[in-house]
Amino acid sequence: MRKKIAGEIGYLIEEAESKIWQRASDVMLKLYWEIGYLLKDMKEKEVREVSANLSSELSVDKRMFELAYFFHKDNPIMEKAMGCMAS
Repeated sequence: MRKKIAGEIGYLIEEAESKIWQRASDVMLKLYWEIGYLLKDMKEKEVREVSANLSSELSVDKRMFELAYFFHKDNPIMEKAMGCMAS
């Protein structure tokens, strides 16, 4: 009986963790794309300079901004997907 309950509770916990990670993944995907969108009109050199400033100002690793820039640059089609999600 206890093994059965422990197994069922374990399953529920695994399902909840899976949902949490999926939501976190979706949130991070959207965040990186939106940051990249804000930086999209800059040249790569400008992004590196801005990243250093933002890193200090926001206490965030500057690589986040650079990754977001390249993420957006490499995924322009996502703009349409994000627009659909907002609707």
